Amino acid sequence: MSVFNNLTTLIAVAAAVLILQEPLPWYHVVGGALIISGVWGTTAASAKGRAGRA
Repeated sequence: MSVFNNLTTLIAVAAAVLILQEPLPWYHVVGGALIISGVWGTTAASAKGRAGRA
């Protein structure tokens, strides 16, 4: 699904923090939480919709 393309931002931030020793500001954590909740909400709604059609 294309909704998982949003996770590339989290991977890039994680790589920057782990590999390049970049600082992790609070707004990156908040943004990451928003991305994860959006992906989770979209996949949960999609799964619910598929279950209703079966």
